[in-house]
Amino acid sequence: MGYLRRCMRYPLLKVAQRMDIWSSVDGVRVGALSPDRAMGVRAKVRLMDALKLIRTNSPQRYLRICRDMRSILAIAPRSNRDIYATYTPGLRMCIVNAYMAANDSIAIEELAAVIVHEAAHARLWKRGVRHTRRVLTRIEYVCLKEEIVFLKRLSCTEDLVHAIERKRASLVFG
Repeated sequence: MGYLRRCMRYPLLKVAQRMDIWSSVDGVRVGALSPDRAMGVRAKVRLMDALKLIRTNSPQRYLRICRDMRSILAIAPRSNRDIYATYTPGLRMCIVNAYMAANDSIAIEELAAVIVHEAAHARLWKRGVRHTRRVLTRIEYVCLKEEIVFLKRLSCTEDLVHAIERKRASLVFG
């Protein structure tokens, strides 16, 4: 089990909901918990920019994000692995790797696509689709499809779209 999923078991995130680390974008709270304050601020600003990009290019999807997710939190994991994000249904929170969110070499479009992916998880959960091992591959297939549809609306993202399509094609249904 990855760090982001393990950290949800700790009350720290429930405490974080009450802390003064949040900014709000149309009712979605965006925050950052990081040992490096500058990185946390940078991650929060980039997440807010990603939400604005989604709002501009896909208003209907953006309204669903506002309805299905309560908050987006950037957390700096203990190790800088390739964990991008996870959705936590109990808190209606998307948790994003702060190293990834603050990294300028990662395009805002990619960060927005990660939020769209996790919002698809939120929407499926809200509709009663539970994440069991039996259906996890199909859920990922649907969420990756949402990313692809979103990215095709943007310009200059062909490489990113192809990478996600390859990832989607590699999924094996069990």
